[in-house]
Amino acid sequence: MELEFRHLRIVCAIADAGSVTRASTLLGLSQPALTHQLQRIENLLGGRLFVRDRQGAHPTALGEFVLNRGRALLSAVDNLVGDRAQTEAPRRSTTTLVRFATTAAPACTAVLEALQAKLPDALVTMRTETKPRRMLELLAARRRLDLAMLGEYPALPLPRPDGIAVATITEVPVFVMMSSAHPLAGREEVELAELADEKWILRPEREQRCAENLRLACAGAGFEPHVAHWLELEAHAEAIHRGHGVTIARPGTPDTDKVAVRPLRGSPIMFRDLLAWPVDGPVAPFGADLVTVAARTTWQKMTSVAAHAAWLTGRAGLTGWA
Repeated sequence: MELEFRHLRIVCAIADAGSVTRASTLLGLSQPALTHQLQRIENLLGGRLFVRDRQGAHPTALGEFVLNRGRALLSAVDNLVGDRAQTEAPRRSTTTLVRFATTAAPACTAVLEALQAKLPDALVTMRTETKPRRMLELLAARRRLDLAMLGEYPALPLPRPDGIAVATITEVPVFVMMSSAHPLAGREEVELAELADEKWILRPEREQRCAENLRLACAGAGFEPHVAHWLELEAHAEAIHRGHGVTIARPGTPDTDKVAVRPLRGSPIMFRDLLAWPVDGPVAPFGADLVTVAARTTWQKMTSVAAHAAWLTGRAGLTGWA
């Protein structure tokens, strides 16, 4: 087997996606097939290109070397093909590609639809990206990203790269999800200090800043949180229901027969939803309109649970919502 451009594209896709699982979705391959392809490439190049852990796939020193050289080669080839296409078929219209990346935000679909309405002749694509810093880097480098919906903790703000507009959609008070049988589940709201002896569950794709922000908030309440489990969202409810821990949740997450979602008194943990785009990119002319759409949709989602709506509207001075 010889190294081909498609192999370099696979390596770059895994690095950009941050995991083999997400890259397999973007490439339209099964995860086992992509893993097999990666192993063949690594065998060809004589070493591991990625270290895989619960946070995702991270390039090794060899991986960084291959990525640096590979991106340069692919960029040159893409430019060559593009230049040739322009000279051979100048009359052929080209479709604008607008690339939108988002975290698991409730307003992402509404923003996608608004974006498509603003650019009806463009091909708008959306993908999930769990690393906000990575999104900002891609925006700043003008590589494969034109719009990003991301989030930050006000206590741990993200950088604001030059040339990138970063607009606040809203600041969201973070709630706590616990077992429906938990002694505190009958409360209207819960003191963070009352959770000092609990085990905490976080999602494995969360950046370390999530755990760090939790530690900062809990330190203010006088204790160190015990993050015991890293579980996918689908596994949360059963583990929480069986008393293996509590987790953070957004307002608008409804109670079920297994879990209860309650506000934290005083909102000691806040989360800020953001929308970001290059100031000279295709989204810039109507970025503010997209922020309005996202804010309206986020508020509708947060108030979709009656008890959460009453709590939020009764604390407009604290949360900033009216």
